[in-house]
Amino acid sequence: MASNLKMLDISSTKIRELPDEIRTLKKLEIIDAHCSRLTGIRSLPTSIRTLHLGNCDDVEALPELPSSLQFLHVELWGLHVTPNLVNLVNLQSLRCYQIPDNMNQIILSDIAKSSKLQRLDFGWSNIMTLPKEIDALS
Repeated sequence: MASNLKMLDISSTKIRELPDEIRTLKKLEIIDAHCSRLTGIRSLPTSIRTLHLGNCDDVEALPELPSSLQFLHVELWGLHVTPNLVNLVNLQSLRCYQIPDNMNQIILSDIAKSSKLQRLDFGWSNIMTLPKEIDALS
């Protein structure tokens, strides 16, 4: 694989999986896979800063997300496993659209302590309340 690759754009492709070797790309900072046919992501490089998974309805689970992640955009109707976002200490922007309703509160509680979060967007969801920890974002 290309060791100097900084951005991987596979949006609107029929790619089903990212290879495990992607984790070895130490300079990869951006993965844009919106509107792709991804079904799974097994691992990510520790250098990743932006992950865009808009309209990736076939993704059932996310791998462990590295603490380097700053921007996360997910639209994952097919998600079966709630992603663990506790480690995302550098997260600045979280856009969660069309996430199964039972996961929204867990996700909100996970990121409520992120001191760097500037944008929080839960469009197209049925969230009824914000977690009490939301005041930590001030």
